[in-house]
Amino acid sequence: MQILKKKYLLILFSISWLIKIIHSNKNFSPLNVTDPDNYFISFNFFLKNSYYEIMANGSSYLFNLVNYLFYTLTKNISVSFFLTNLISEILLIFFGLKILQLVNQKHHSKYAATIGLIYLFNTLDLNDYQHSNNDVFQAVFIALAVLFLLKQCYYKGFKKAYYIYSAILISLCTLIRPTSLVVIVMAISAVFFIEYFKKSNVIQGSKHFMFFLIPLILLVSLFHFPSIKEHNRLGFYNKSNSSNNWVQRNYLGTKRMQNGELPIHKNSIFRDTKFSDVNVYLAEHGSESLPKTQGEFLKRDPVLSGLIFGYNLLFTFTKSFRYYGLLILLPLLYLLLKPYLNPQKWLVYLWIIIIGTICFIPFTLMEYRWYTGYDIIFALAIFTSVIYFEKTKYSNFLRYTVNTSLILVTIFNLLLAFVISSNY
Repeated sequence: MQILKKKYLLILFSISWLIKIIHSNKNFSPLNVTDPDNYFISFNFFLKNSYYEIMANGSSYLFNLVNYLFYTLTKNISVSFFLTNLISEILLIFFGLKILQLVNQKHHSKYAATIGLIYLFNTLDLNDYQHSNNDVFQAVFIALAVLFLLKQCYYKGFKKAYYIYSAILISLCTLIRPTSLVVIVMAISAVFFIEYFKKSNVIQGSKHFMFFLIPLILLVSLFHFPSIKEHNRLGFYNKSNSSNNWVQRNYLGTKRMQNGELPIHKNSIFRDTKFSDVNVYLAEHGSESLPKTQGEFLKRDPVLSGLIFGYNLLFTFTKSFRYYGLLILLPLLYLLLKPYLNPQKWLVYLWIIIIGTICFIPFTLMEYRWYTGYDIIFALAIFTSVIYFEKTKYSNFLRYTVNTSLILVTIFNLLLAFVISSNY
């Protein structure tokens, strides 16, 4: 009876997702991919210049390179970006499910299909092929890096190739987005946890770590040599204009929100505080009136920095509740159970580090799409918690939590498809 009930819940859950996804794509055409961050302009620059000039200027080089492959066939920039992101989304689903399958081979959970289905539909709902952004493209490389790190974790001995492959993939991420720095934090944390929980001593663990760190440093230095030589920085695509930057824009927008001049919403920055507003403010108050770096932001206004961090944490768990229901709370409950330092919890620790990093470093009201690529870590943290609760006296609690979560997400899907219009 319980199996039958769960089966019907999964069917309704899947139908609601299909309705939601069809609804969100009903007016979309590959000929009308939106370009909010001017990636089309960056692609045109890519077409006309050499690698050295492109990287010195700052570029999402690998993303543009793949777009170029499709552009040679389609001769249409919008369609080329659509194909790149559509295929990336399909690959992200494939590698993510492979990762969940790898974990389940160790534990044989009866909830594996449920977690896999949740991950599948959450990824399909990204709809990144509607936009020119490169989030989902980078996510493919993150998922592959996670796959190799997990293989290292489950390997009985040590296989240097797994760390080398992970380093190569993460170095390629630096040719896509500045947020690859978060990927590096994630990977270094993962290597530490893997070595610590496999009981490597300090010397042994350090030697193993070098198989990750040295290829990473060498490749990043090689890839970004033009920008390092010309500007002493990595050659990331820069969405700021030439006269000011996003830190200044974020500070101005968040201060206006803090002072009650604008509503507390991400659009108060991304739409209602433009670079032209930053120029006007600097002209009136002086060139040093706005912080230019995250460090200056934190030093000038630690209270505002803390408020932004708190808001982003609340936003993360509220938005995650929409996608995972009560399941998003399971990793937190798992962390509170003894022993607090447990090798089985390392993916939950990694999840916490990723959330903390992404909520803190932007110094602005975040967008949930910034977790694109880390969705698999969310799924793994939940799956790890599910595996624990499944084998304890809390198994009935887990069953109710899973069923309630499926019902909640089903309701959210139908509301968003037919009742609620949300731009968050």
